[in-house]
Amino acid sequence: MSDLSWKTAITQVKPNEIRLRGYRIDELMGRATFGQAVYLALRGELPSPEVGRLIEAMLVSSIDHGATPPSALAARTVASTGAPLNAAVAAGVLAISRYHGGAIEDAMRMLLDALARQDEEGKTAEVVAAQVIAEMRAAKKRAPGFGHRIHTDDP
Repeated sequence: MSDLSWKTAITQVKPNEIRLRGYRIDELMGRATFGQAVYLALRGELPSPEVGRLIEAMLVSSIDHGATPPSALAARTVASTGAPLNAAVAAGVLAISRYHGGAIEDAMRMLLDALARQDEEGKTAEVVAAQVIAEMRAAKKRAPGFGHRIHTDDP
């Protein structure tokens, strides 16, 4: 094995042994779902069954429109030219913006602002949430991350 190595708490790689946050990958296979393994990589611990199910639901919901979103179409169009896979993937990623695939970023900002406001004003989350929504309604703004241009029901 090369002397060049990265020091990380996420993975350990030795001959015939790969560990993710201390867990052997071969022991996780068949026992942990992909979502649980992602959580383990990010958080350093396996999720509770409830959190694991939530992550799995999020992964399934991420394929809600199949090949029709602009980012998927951009990637497919570039791939159809015979361009390398990395170029097609880059095209898809570069198509993501505030208006396509970016609602979650604005939602995160709104939630972080509300959390800071809760700390600054010493109010409960419920009170601050009600204030934020009332202010958005008064300004005739939509809450980011909620609603869809085509679908009116949320699974």
